[in-house]
Amino acid sequence: MKSTKKPTYEELEKLIDKLELNDRLKRSEDRFKTLLKAPEDMISIHNLNGKYLYYSGPTYYVKSPEDIVGKTPSELFKKDVSDTLLATFKKVTKTGEGETVEILLDWLGKERWVSQYIYPIKNTAGEVTEMVKICKNIHTRKLAEQEIEIQNKALLESEKAYRGVVEASNDLITVVDGTGKIVFVNHASKKFYGLPPNECLGKLIIDFTHPEDKEYTQTKFIEWETSENNNFDFENKQISVLGIVLETEWSVNVHRKDKKIIKITSIIRDITKQNSTRQKLISANKEIIVKENFEEKQATRIIVAEEQTEEIEERFSLLMRNMEAGIVVHAPDTSIIINNIRASKILKLSNDQLRGKKAIDPSWKFLKSDKTLLPLKEYPVNKIVTCKKSIKNEILGISSSDKEDIVWVSVNGYPALNDNNELTEIVISFIDITEQVEVEEEKLLAILQLKDSDTKLKEAQKLAQVGSWFLDLSNDKRVWSEETFRIWGFDSKKDAPEYDALYKRVHIDDQELFSSSFIKIIKAGTPYDIECRICLPNGEEKSIKAICTPELDDYGKVISLTGTIQDITLQKQLEKAQVKHERLKAMGQMSSSIAHDFNNSLQQMTGNLEIIKFQKGFSNTTIERLNNIEDIIDDVADRVSALQKLGDTENENKNVQLIDFNTLIEEGLNQSRPLWKDDMEKKGLSVTITTDFENIPRFLGNRGELKSVFFNLIKNSIEAMPKGGAIVIKTFTKEKRVYATFTDTGIGMDEETKIKVFEPFFTTKGFELGRGLGMSGVYNTIKKYNGDITITSSGISKGTTFEIVFPVSNEKEATELETTKQKDKTSFNVLWVDDDTSITEDVSDLMELMGHNCDIANNGKNALAYLDKNDCDIVFTDIGMVGMNGWELIAAIRKDFGNEIKIVTVSGWSIDAKTKEEHTIDFVLQKPYTVEKLEKLLLTL
Repeated sequence: MKSTKKPTYEELEKLIDKLELNDRLKRSEDRFKTLLKAPEDMISIHNLNGKYLYYSGPTYYVKSPEDIVGKTPSELFKKDVSDTLLATFKKVTKTGEGETVEILLDWLGKERWVSQYIYPIKNTAGEVTEMVKICKNIHTRKLAEQEIEIQNKALLESEKAYRGVVEASNDLITVVDGTGKIVFVNHASKKFYGLPPNECLGKLIIDFTHPEDKEYTQTKFIEWETSENNNFDFENKQISVLGIVLETEWSVNVHRKDKKIIKITSIIRDITKQNSTRQKLISANKEIIVKENFEEKQATRIIVAEEQTEEIEERFSLLMRNMEAGIVVHAPDTSIIINNIRASKILKLSNDQLRGKKAIDPSWKFLKSDKTLLPLKEYPVNKIVTCKKSIKNEILGISSSDKEDIVWVSVNGYPALNDNNELTEIVISFIDITEQVEVEEEKLLAILQLKDSDTKLKEAQKLAQVGSWFLDLSNDKRVWSEETFRIWGFDSKKDAPEYDALYKRVHIDDQELFSSSFIKIIKAGTPYDIECRICLPNGEEKSIKAICTPELDDYGKVISLTGTIQDITLQKQLEKAQVKHERLKAMGQMSSSIAHDFNNSLQQMTGNLEIIKFQKGFSNTTIERLNNIEDIIDDVADRVSALQKLGDTENENKNVQLIDFNTLIEEGLNQSRPLWKDDMEKKGLSVTITTDFENIPRFLGNRGELKSVFFNLIKNSIEAMPKGGAIVIKTFTKEKRVYATFTDTGIGMDEETKIKVFEPFFTTKGFELGRGLGMSGVYNTIKKYNGDITITSSGISKGTTFEIVFPVSNEKEATELETTKQKDKTSFNVLWVDDDTSITEDVSDLMELMGHNCDIANNGKNALAYLDKNDCDIVFTDIGMVGMNGWELIAAIRKDFGNEIKIVTVSGWSIDAKTKEEHTIDFVLQKPYTVEKLEKLLLTL
């Protein structure tokens, strides 16, 4: 039975107030819902356990908004996502501060990156009662960030693709150098700065920061310089040249070299609208707090939560069964009490096989990333039991005793603790990443192969002395190979130098060529291939070959340069040496022709002298003078021979014998007496020569050539003492080598003279006839007999000391030479063929005096006629004859008589071994010759 009691006025007034309050609350809720649906972002309200209390829509999930409200993240998302959200809810509840997390979410069937901003709603006591979550699609931005990170590590050629991604982004992307100047910015600069990209380059990025945030932003830059991290996030306000203020969120990547910042890449996002929404939510939160004061609503929510607990547990079980991750729940003793289907598949064990297993079970083993066994105490569940802390994203391998393949998993683990901080359960989740690990191994192998190829390229460039370089004209980026740094003489640990630094190192005579070539390729895209010289700071001069080709854009504008540089210094030196060699060869050919005529004249002198010496009744003085004349002729002949051999690299050492250096020097002093004594005394000057000879062994050499060496050294010393002086000659033995030193008290030599003194045609005495071959001949003669000559001391006004060294002859060579000398004499029938009658008359007399029968033929035809009618042992023939020359005569003799007759060529020309063999010559007698040379040759026959 209903009560008929009427309400009092006070009760009626309270009822009216309550109805008005409910009406205002309803209108507030309607406005709040309208506000939540206004932004494009998804907005939801959650209780402290993360359950959805409200969802604004439109939904990007497969499920409708009605299916979302009342569920927890664990029922809607994969475990890694739900764990992240629940952990963030827990943190917001604890701290009372908003948090932002970025997660990879299943978005209408596709995985997309989203930003989840979770904000606490507090009651009047300041306690968090609910949380608001704003979900924003950041997939495009995240992809751009990932793409930028990849592009920063990629090769130079991939930068074009990187720029495409950058330009496609609506976020502002900037690159600044170490000083804060903008070196790159994408098209979003128009929105953020009010300027196109090209007008932003070179400006300080801090100039676009709002005055209120400048000091804060500069402080951030200073923190980055000393930090060991390279990635940072922060927020500030930007102001454009038009005065438009934007609230921005920065994602920063710092690039360092030698711990110094050289580049900063930033992605700057406009969060003005997001922050505005946040402020609106804060305002709306005040109304929600009023609503939460109603005790009835609080009680209702608690009841609803209790009713839904069973449903949540059922859905959690369903979620576990269908998750991609394997889930295993351990008891405190590490035995498995719960697992899902995915765990069975990954571990390849049935549910019955898994239940009850402990971490120490030998059925499987955990492996480290290097495939070595993981210690038992480091097993995930054992680590959690020990420290009661979570583990995240540990990469482990699972090896089963009866399975060959290794299953690689990413493991996460969480301890479940009661109010007494006691462990009740351990939840382990793991994802099969075997495929990913195999891909990473292949990627690592490819990186190692790339590094190996790069190393081989560097070695090849070093061996070939070829460097490479690249210049991007859009940002002045310069890339040099190590060999390019080495050739130019710059430090490879520093940045590649600019053009001005290179220009300064180019030889002054080549700077115009270098500069004009570079200007042409920059302005007109004209490739160049040039050779020039460069001068390094250490004084070294190099010759280089520089090649450069341009890369053009679609409009024909040069955008980059690629070039190579090669050190061709050695090549240029070889070219100079070849020219010098050809010059000497031409001189040698000319000298050989002149020497031939000299030898014929000397032969006439020698022939007459030898005939005179066979006569009797000369006084000792006359005989001595005749011997001196003979020695002088020999010296002249040796010098002519040296002139003849100039440039001839194939001549043989003829007339080699054992030399007593002491005796040779004494003979040389006697023969050169007019030079150092008589001539000097006529001038009222004096030159004293002192000898200090030790008992030295003999060595192999040509007596005449070595006497010429001695004569030139004496002559050189006398010319260096125009006012007279002293010469000291010493001989001694050391370490199986014969030494001789020649020291004068002359004017000495400067450094340049000491370097060039042994070069052909070098002289300090002007361009007089006959000058310049003396010391060059000395050097070549000594080298020919395995000797060496050096200037051991010399200085201006301090005199000069030359030191000569020869190897001591071995006993075998000495015995062979002595045996040759001891052969018995034999009388021969000789035919001498020469068209010069003055020579043949002397020769005929000489041969008769030596005890041989000698007939004469003045041409080849007469010689063949003689041989047809007479017996002959040896034919001596000249080469250069009118009519039938010597070569033709030799060929005819070999044709008619074979090798029965010995053939000796007599010529003023030098005949090498190849020519001798080609024309079947038995011996070569070089003009001028003496009786002694003839006797040795005949003894050999």
